[in-house]
Amino acid sequence: MANFDIAFKITMGFEGGYANDPDDTGGETIFGITRRDWPNSLIWARVDALKKQYGLIKAIPIMNADAQLLKIAKSLFRKNYWDINNGDQIKNQDIANELFDTSVNMGTGTAARFLQRAINLSNKNHTAYKDIAVDGRIGNETLKALSLANSKLVFKIMNVLQGARYIEIMEHTPSQEKFALSWFSRVTF
Repeated sequence: MANFDIAFKITMGFEGGYANDPDDTGGETIFGITRRDWPNSLIWARVDALKKQYGLIKAIPIMNADAQLLKIAKSLFRKNYWDINNGDQIKNQDIANELFDTSVNMGTGTAARFLQRAINLSNKNHTAYKDIAVDGRIGNETLKALSLANSKLVFKIMNVLQGARYIEIMEHTPSQEKFALSWFSRVTF
């Protein structure tokens, strides 16, 4: 079964530490956790305390290395991005990594739908297994179909869908093009 710690480490390599880019629709962010989406998280109380104590510029390297902040982030990610998509039930680590990372970057429902679409596109016109619902929830039917699917093909399709979504975002909101290099570093084959 897939290991959360492996997926978390990979995603942290993409997310990095503290950022507050005015063009980022997520706004103020630390370790991929946005204040917009998680305003009541304990992480923001700690960030605010460090900013107050040291000032923003001096606090950034302290925040980026703060073990307490990373522990809070890991717990939040485990519960809200890994467990919600049944990461522990996925046998293929690469698919679990991709599902988790896309969940953090685009939301759990989007990531789940990418997985479900990839599973359906891998079933050889319903000869390997029946299509599953693309409902954004990873449950028993999705997990069963995934166990029958070609894992390498599912992984590739998930990455293509992820890349296509980045392109859609940039075409719709050109200011987001500045994130293309970072976003596409997440799309692997």
